[in-house]
Amino acid sequence: MQNPRTILLFAWAELVLCTLLLGLPQPSHGWQRLESGLDFAEFALAGQDKAIAVLRIDATKFHFVLCSADTPKMARTLPEWARQYDLLAAINASMYLKDGKTSTGYLRHKDLVNNPRFHQGFGAFFVANPKNQALPQAAILERDEPDLFRKLDQYELVVQNFRLITRQGRIPWPKTGPAHPIACVAMDHNGNVLFILCKIAVQAHTLASKLLQLPLMVSSAMYVEGGFEAELFVKGLDAKEQEALFPLLTIHSKLPNVLGVRP
Repeated sequence: MQNPRTILLFAWAELVLCTLLLGLPQPSHGWQRLESGLDFAEFALAGQDKAIAVLRIDATKFHFVLCSADTPKMARTLPEWARQYDLLAAINASMYLKDGKTSTGYLRHKDLVNNPRFHQGFGAFFVANPKNQALPQAAILERDEPDLFRKLDQYELVVQNFRLITRQGRIPWPKTGPAHPIACVAMDHNGNVLFILCKIAVQAHTLASKLLQLPLMVSSAMYVEGGFEAELFVKGLDAKEQEALFPLLTIHSKLPNVLGVRP
């Protein structure tokens, strides 16, 4: 029979150990703190160590803006958009039509309406900058949710694109399809916005499955661009790190519509 004092001693030791462990910082999973509320990390895919780049943005500390060209000649590269509008980060806002300026889905920011039409095949809406500050600062809404249009009207910035991951964790993409670099925008379960770039050729379903497996806590995601035009700009990285974000290092695409981040 064990001594009661011994049992109490072990219980006390376990309590102290648990307290110490709880007080330790959680694993960073390789996150690089660029500034408060802005973190960057890269993850492996298909044997390549830094295939997926992720910028995690605290939506309560930053403002989202749409940079849009009035004509195709005004399209700029991501670094050019960032310099002109003092952006900390930027990613493709959406795919665009053959006119070189109009988004394929609904796109507006305040009084600027790039495309007033809702695409029937696109199921995701990234919204930011609420008119009522009681609302989330950013979110991804879905086409089939109740009162969608009323909810969209409550935000200054709305971008419509394909759903990549639904809020139920479903991947509405076929398991087969073209493989190419992919840019996407996601939300995590803490309300952070994720700008994500997969720099290698990958099928959309494969990328979505990987994002759900990574320590990102993705709650929903939307596809914003595929191919060599899929890009991500992050100001806080050094020149070599930033250059490595472009899928094709010698090409910097001129993009008509860009989703940017400011303090």
